[in-house]
Amino acid sequence: MAYVKPDDVTSPKASWKLNCVIYDKGEGNIAIAYGEWHRAKVIAMRWNGTNDLHKALGNPQSSSNATWFILPLDIGVNVVKDLLIKQVTGDTSVRQDGLAKTIKWLTDVKKITQPGYEAKAF
Repeated sequence: MAYVKPDDVTSPKASWKLNCVIYDKGEGNIAIAYGEWHRAKVIAMRWNGTNDLHKALGNPQSSSNATWFILPLDIGVNVVKDLLIKQVTGDTSVRQDGLAKTIKWLTDVKKITQPGYEAKAF
């Protein structure tokens, strides 16, 4: 099996909708995405797989499908803030188009209460 790129990680389809990948260090490294988990807008992360045998799916994975790990609201907010700093300092792993899409989420997040977010996200 070949390395699964983070843009192709769409499982579980009934729960997860990938909006965009906002950070990708490439094969064998971390990726961060903005998407929806049960219709709640969230930040997610995963370790990308490799082309090595039995490591193509990366982590996490479920039922032989690559998946994302949903971050708690406060951690997701801090991750996006850190990615903004990385972008300003020239980190080329930050996808500017994807990060731009999360800025509205970052400004709207103050309207989401922590308990409401948890109830929708999980």
